[in-house]
Amino acid sequence: PNEYNLFVLVSVYRELGLYDEALDVVHSMRILFPLSPEVVSIQADIMAAQGDYEKAADVLRFAILLQELSTQETTTSHLALAEALLANGDLDEAADEIAYALSQNRFSAPGHTLRGQLALANNDHEGAIRAYQRAFELDPSQVGVYVALSNELRQKGGTPNDVMVLLQIALREESDEPTLLLALGDQWQRLGETDAAIDAYQAALEQLAPYNQNAGPQFRSLGNSRAFAFSRVAASYEDQGDIEAALNYYRSAIVAAPEAAWTHLLFGDAMRRQDKITRAVEAYETALTLDSEEVETFIRLANLYSAKGDEESACLLYTSPSPRDQRE
Repeated sequence: PNEYNLFVLVSVYRELGLYDEALDVVHSMRILFPLSPEVVSIQADIMAAQGDYEKAADVLRFAILLQELSTQETTTSHLALAEALLANGDLDEAADEIAYALSQNRFSAPGHTLRGQLALANNDHEGAIRAYQRAFELDPSQVGVYVALSNELRQKGGTPNDVMVLLQIALREESDEPTLLLALGDQWQRLGETDAAIDAYQAALEQLAPYNQNAGPQFRSLGNSRAFAFSRVAASYEDQGDIEAALNYYRSAIVAAPEAAWTHLLFGDAMRRQDKITRAVEAYETALTLDSEEVETFIRLANLYSAKGDEESACLLYTSPSPRDQRE
């Protein structure tokens, strides 16, 4: 095996969440290529993915040392180190790493994104907005930056039109990105444009179709993503008063993610709004079967029994401890 093939194998293991297998390959690579900064960096990346940020930071410092000894560019590694330090709560050290990286490349979108995350960690929301705006200006194709910036703008009193401007810029760069199309639908909903919202959700569903190559890396969560889009379409039709279409889309959400309790919960809510109590109870009970830890489902089902006059069943649900409570 050459170094490239081993990197591919590690990448596949990491994508599948098989971190122990990935680290086994990396340890072999460390023996074969002891002075390779790339091998050390990927080891740190896997450690960070496992949540072992402190060890990841130590390994990244060694990778930076190797890069410096071989006169390689270190900006990306300093940013990776800053990200690990941020995740570990070492804010002062993270600030130093971000400052160094931006001093080497002030046009680094990831650097300004991390600067925004650092500002948020320090409860500096205005600073976070400025940093995210700069990152967005430098690279509007980064979905995560759009999401972070739009969230901050909403919390600080930004209008739907402010967010829509950002979203349209991002869509010019990534017109087929499902996350952005779903966000576009939400924005049209906030602006009261239900037809436009439905069009955006439908476009997202097209991109999330199993046969669409754009679904690529998200294949493992594709069902949940499609279910979310279906549920948004359903809610839009329900707002318009087209109940038959709405219920069809709620059912489509269940088909897309049958093991997700929340799809059954939403269908139960829709059934209850249509005064179809028996169907609502069935949906809530299915949701509880799939996720007996979800307190909201207990409450909704109990309220439904109470509304039907079945106070005994309602009382049992209100007072019965969840499996989590029983374990505690």
